[in-house]
Amino acid sequence: MRALESMRGAYADHVEFCALSGNEARGLELLAERPAYFTDDGHPRSKLEFMSVVALLMGRLTVLGHGEQEVPGPADRPWTARELAAHARGGPRPRCIALPA
Repeated sequence: MRALESMRGAYADHVEFCALSGNEARGLELLAERPAYFTDDGHPRSKLEFMSVVALLMGRLTVLGHGEQEVPGPADRPWTARELAAHARGGPRPRCIALPA
């Protein structure tokens, strides 16, 4: 799966193009093709880029009146566009460590 994960940034560019060009349906198809991109933590920058683009696409769907449409997302549960937009905007979180005082 690492080989696929390393392409997440380029894949995000494709989803972003779909969102910005009015081809939201194709953007959804792309998200459905790579569910592991929602959960694989291999490259923090590519995950940030991917989740930013997911938020953009879901925001577009919501603005277009499709906020309650079911969309592909992390496999743990069903997602609406509105829910996935909020989820994507909330993560990923920076990793922190506790340092001794």
